[in-house]
Amino acid sequence: MGVLSYIPRFATLATRMEQYIQGQSRDLVDQAYTKFVSIMFVTLEKIAQADPKYSDIFLLENYAAFQNSLYDLANIVPTLAKFYHQASEAYEQACTRHINMIIYYQFERLFQFARKIEDLMYTITPEEMPFQLGLSKTDLRKMIKSSLSGVSHSMPT
Repeated sequence: MGVLSYIPRFATLATRMEQYIQGQSRDLVDQAYTKFVSIMFVTLEKIAQADPKYSDIFLLENYAAFQNSLYDLANIVPTLAKFYHQASEAYEQACTRHINMIIYYQFERLFQFARKIEDLMYTITPEEMPFQLGLSKTDLRKMIKSSLSGVSHSMPT
């Protein structure tokens, strides 16, 4: 889906509003910012829900674009700084969810293997575990090998 068009447009609007603002209009402009950005973020979250598979990537792109486009103004305007930090937190949450999803997807079979073992620990002794169908050492080795086949073996140091 990419970055929604209203994200960079809001930064342009806010820049122009800040150029023309008079002292007594500050409260009114801050109220407008609050209304605009609240609606923008709610809409962003609703659009992201339309495609759950890519929702976190969509949110990452849009919250990053929001932050990038408002970085300078957020350092000057406290109300925009509040929304900048809100976008930053939402970005971090989407990033964490996306990373967790990648890890779960890559190691799903290992997690299922571990769950089977945990469930069986209540009904059989540890000595009997290797004799259960699909839970032998050989089965575990195969599962680890297949799970690691897509993972790069060279980790940065």
